Amino acid sequence: MTLEKLAEMVARGFETVGEEIAGLKDDVAGVKEDIVDIKDDVAALKVDLATLRTDDIDPMKKDITAIKEDVQKIRTTFAPRIEYDDRLRVIEQKLGIPTPQV
Repeated sequence: MTLEKLAEMVARGFETVGEEIAGLKDDVAGVKEDIVDIKDDVAALKVDLATLRTDDIDPMKKDITAIKEDVQKIRTTFAPRIEYDDRLRVIEQKLGIPTPQV
């Protein structure tokens, strides 16, 4: 091996390393662009979730509250009726009156 061939190999090695570094710079720039795109996507997702909350979830909460109130009204209305029917059934049985089937 001559000094000239060794110098040529070293020069080619540095050129190869330089080319790889240039390629890495392009890759890093691409990764930076991808990160910016991901940040934009996350920001858009946050806006979509906020819209979902106000447009969809809040009305559902109001509906659920209204349903709970309606159920409570039904309970207060029919609970005494059910208790009355139970007591009446016992009296009818003692008197021998047939109870109508519901």
